[in-house]
Amino acid sequence: MRYLWLSLLTCVFYVQSTAQPYVEGGKTRHRFAQLLVGADAVFFPASGQTFALDGDGSLSDFTPTAALVPRINIAGTHFWGHANFYISIPVANVLDSSVPFGGDYTFNPGVETGLRVYPWRIEEKKLRPFAGAAFAISDWQQNSNRGSGAFAHQTRFPVQLGLTWQRKQLLFELGAGQFLNNQTDYYVSPNDAVEIELPSTYFWLGCNWQIETTLSAEKSWKSGQTAATVERLEEKRALSGWSVAVGPSSAFILGRSPRNDKLYPAIGRHSGAAIFPEFGLGYYHYPWDAHLNLAFRANRSERSAYGTAQVLQRRALTLEAYKFLFDYHGFVPFIGPHLSREWLSMEETVQRSTPYEGSEVQWVPGVTFGWDIRPNQLQGFILRTNLRYTPTQNIGPEGGVSFRQLEFNFIQLVLYPGRIKRMQRALR
Repeated sequence: MRYLWLSLLTCVFYVQSTAQPYVEGGKTRHRFAQLLVGADAVFFPASGQTFALDGDGSLSDFTPTAALVPRINIAGTHFWGHANFYISIPVANVLDSSVPFGGDYTFNPGVETGLRVYPWRIEEKKLRPFAGAAFAISDWQQNSNRGSGAFAHQTRFPVQLGLTWQRKQLLFELGAGQFLNNQTDYYVSPNDAVEIELPSTYFWLGCNWQIETTLSAEKSWKSGQTAATVERLEEKRALSGWSVAVGPSSAFILGRSPRNDKLYPAIGRHSGAAIFPEFGLGYYHYPWDAHLNLAFRANRSERSAYGTAQVLQRRALTLEAYKFLFDYHGFVPFIGPHLSREWLSMEETVQRSTPYEGSEVQWVPGVTFGWDIRPNQLQGFILRTNLRYTPTQNIGPEGGVSFRQLEFNFIQLVLYPGRIKRMQRALR
């Protein structure tokens, strides 16, 4: 978590705040997007249905109690206040989560990422409605005096409606969401599953701080100074350069694991990691408008149920090359292939024995895509969103345990350390 706040504070150090830049100055490229950081609290009323063993050993159903989950938000308003791309990271359920027949349970609504659209742009002192859609990976685990139970691990898709009200740099948000798919199998024993229904309706109240990252360069753009500088630096071949990057990332493991389906169905599918740091070293090539980047990440996933535990660990060094496709008012999407060197390990423990413990080194292909917020080619830093999809990857015998995943680095700070120095040298 400290890497998350370090990267965000680094961004804030370089930026300025303004109440409503796209209202005050119009739809310019330097007012296209703003960074949002903040928090909210999500409330799930008592709902759903699950099952547990009562005192007689019989299977009885119960309704999960209400849940209150604070979350950290990282977001960005785009298209001059008409859209909000966001990621919300839950902290913990702060309300009671006891099982009527003894024991307790863990309900984690999961990291949620999605898009909220505003038909009328966000403006200060005005209520603005929005509609949204997202995806989240929810976890459910029941524990009793018999020990820890299984995880129910489900990818869910909420739809949302809500209101936003802005006061200076603060955006206050009230919303409601409904998950469209709530049923999943839950193993009440190592091999016996029942269908349960997870809590599905939720409400949230939050506050985010709006940070403007590109407005300071608008004056030079409008005066023509930026275009003249770019032309002169292009002649001197001084617009290409090295980059360093840091940002918080998350991973979602996709697909089922044949080994677990066969031997440990109660373990099921791993979830990936809610948040971990990503570091990058790259080179931007101006004539091709392309970027070559070397990214390093390390993450782990741990699952246990009924005396069986699995720990997966991953370190990845990924070489990726992506091409920027077009520039829409500073919104610059990109896509390209990557080749990743993956160091994977897995340790299994079953009733104090270790049926499998091993590591593998793999070369794994994939695709990287995302977008930059790039108001011009002279910025010393930019903000980037990138996603990586790895279509094939697993570890272990019996078909293996899936490491196939989607990584999502929502807000990455990309610095060009030598750009200012080269600019000064080229302009002499």
